[in-house]
Parts: sequence; structure tokens; C-alpha cells
Amino acid sequence: MLVTLLFYLMLPNETPSFEQAELKWRSDHEQQMKSDNSWLNLVGLFWLQEGTNTFGTSPEADFVLPRHATVLNAGTFFLEEGNVRYEMARGQRAVIDGEASGSGPLPMGKVLHHNHMRFFLIKRGDRLAVRIRDLRAGEFLNFQSLNYYSPKPELIINANFEPYESPQTLRIGTVIGTEIELIVPGVLTFALDGVELSLLPTLESEEDDKFFLMFKDQTSGATTYSGGRYLYTDLPVDGKVTLNFNRTINPPCAYTPYATCPLPPAENWMNVAIEAGERTYSKPKK
Repeated sequence: MLVTLLFYLMLPNETPSFEQAELKWRSDHEQQMKSDNSWLNLVGLFWLQEGTNTFGTSPEADFVLPRHATVLNAGTFFLEEGNVRYEMARGQRAVIDGEASGSGPLPMGKVLHHNHMRFFLIKRGDRLAVRIRDLRAGEFLNFQSLNYYSPKPELIINANFEPYESPQTLRIGTVIGTEIELIVPGVLTFALDGVELSLLPTLESEEDDKFFLMFKDQTSGATTYSGGRYLYTDLPVDGKVTLNFNRTINPPCAYTPYATCPLPPAENWMNVAIEAGERTYSKPKK
């Protein structure tokens, strides 16, 4: 019996501490910033015009790429009645779906590889754009870490979820001046330092398995990004939602001018300072 007890006492603690769990989450979050899909390697967002759209490093190209990324005239995108195709200039190699192809369609969701550049489509409203990554972008290669507040267990809060009789839609503005519609299934209420607060959670579709919260607070523009921060939470369980403000993150537009971030609605502007989660991003020194 004593041997068995000693054996269990010698086992490592399988339940991570609060600090360990938060550091693990931060490490995973930063790995995303180091991946090929990082916001830090975006170098272009070009809105397509009907017809021809040339790209290359030439100042006369419709889409001017970073120096040394390719040749002066690398190719052309064609927008034809909502469909996009590409045609590389003579001698310029491109790969799509793992196969080299100098021309062909570029459907939504596919990525065109050219040298260390990556081209793919995004749609905002009825407009199409080509977004471009550079896997050799200096800020991406030099990235080391993000800035955070010290984790605070008291800023893990159980909020009450009060569902609406039927989900509502909310029009949200974006940094590029457009609007999107999101689903608002109800309201979250909670108290922080004796102040009663509320937030509107949103969903892109009723199939989403996470609430998406956009908010501003009294740290916005001081120690955190001026455009607010984001927080993803699990869906309600027994009318409760856990708000772990230690896991608030900057929106993509905090890292790149080529993002199209939705902005926090006025209902989610809070007159308190939530000193938790990600702070203002500092660019790495060259």
C-alpha cells in the first residue's frame, strides 16, 4: 500500500497550473504568427478591376510587388464576369495545387505560388481582391514574440448568456469602409470590479462552434491596439459563458495594412480597463 502511495506521489501533476495553461496558449498563438499563414507576411491587397490586372515589380504594373520578389512584368490576372484566371509572363513559373502551370483559373480557396510569393482571392461584398504573401518578408522572418499583460486568474469570468427570442443580425463596419452582417444570438452580462457590463457575442453562421467577441475598453489606444481586441469563447453551457480575457488578441489589422478587420460595435465599448491579454504589437527591430 505504501509503495503504491509513493508511486502516485511521484507522478507529475497532469493538470497544468493556471500560468502553465496560459503560457501554453500564448505559445500556440505565436506559432500561428510564425506559420506561412501569418498576418505578418502579407504584402499586398489589390482590388481586381474587370478585365486585365498586371502584376510585377514595375511601377507601371497595376499591382506593384516588393522589389526582388519577381521580374518587372510577372503576369496578369483577368477578371471576367466574376471569374478570375491568371497568365504568367514568358519564362515565369507558377504552381497551383502542386502542379506547375503558366496559366489557368484561380478559384476562391486556391493559392498560386510564384517564387516566394503566394497569391489568393478574397471577396468582400461584391468585390474581389488578390491578397499576396511574401514568405521572405522581413517582419515575418524577424518575428520573435508578442506583447502581453501578466496573466490574471481574476480575469477569467463566468458571464450570463441571455438569448434573444430569435437571433438578430448586426451590421458591423470594417477598416476598409465596408459593412458585414453577423448573427447576434443574445447578450452576455457580467460584473468586473463592481461594474455591471454587457457584450454582444457574434456568429458568422449558426453552425459556428465559437462565439466571436469584438470589444474596446479603456486600454484601447493606450496599452492595447486602438481598434479594439478580439476574444473567442466556447458556446453557452447551462446559460454560462467563460470569458478568459487573458486570451484576448489583436485583430489582424494591428499587424498589417492589408487586412479587412471588422470593428467593435458601439454596444461593445466598455468604460473599464481590461488589463489582460495581448498588448500593442511592437514591430521587430531590423
